[in-house]
Amino acid sequence: MQAYKQYIAVLDSQSSIEKKTAIANLETKREVELKEKQIRIDELEVEKRKTRSVYYLVCIGLLACAMALAIFAYLQKRKDNGLIRKIVDEQEVTIQKRTAELAESNAKLVHANKKLVELIQYNAHNLREPLTRVMGAMVIQEYISADEFYADIWPQMKKAVSDLDDSIKQVISIADETVDLYG
Repeated sequence: MQAYKQYIAVLDSQSSIEKKTAIANLETKREVELKEKQIRIDELEVEKRKTRSVYYLVCIGLLACAMALAIFAYLQKRKDNGLIRKIVDEQEVTIQKRTAELAESNAKLVHANKKLVELIQYNAHNLREPLTRVMGAMVIQEYISADEFYADIWPQMKKAVSDLDDSIKQVISIADETVDLYG
């Protein structure tokens, strides 16, 4: 029985060594797998960091492009506003010049109208008066003798015709002066 016990003990020890060896192999295999998984996790983490870095760089690039476009748009708008301001300033100067020209033209027209009113008044009084003297003398001629007419009325008619001629010359002079001024 002793030999049997020894046999069993040897068998148990051999089985125990095999088991220990198998367990050691399994533990080693497990550690190798864990290390491989950790290496794979580390590789994925590095790849994830690289991808994140690429995304950050792309975002920074897009942000830089957007900023560049915004700055370009701002500068273009400033340039356009400067051109618009220049055009508005030029228009204001043109408007001021035109306003001054219109005011001057209006003043000339007012003055010309005054001259025309003076001319009308002059015509109404100074032309009509000598003409009525001549017409009155013509009416009187029917009621007086020819000698009396030539002695008393004819000199007055000559004076009335001379006054009428002077008045017409004055009207022509005023008209010419007005045409020269406002013409």
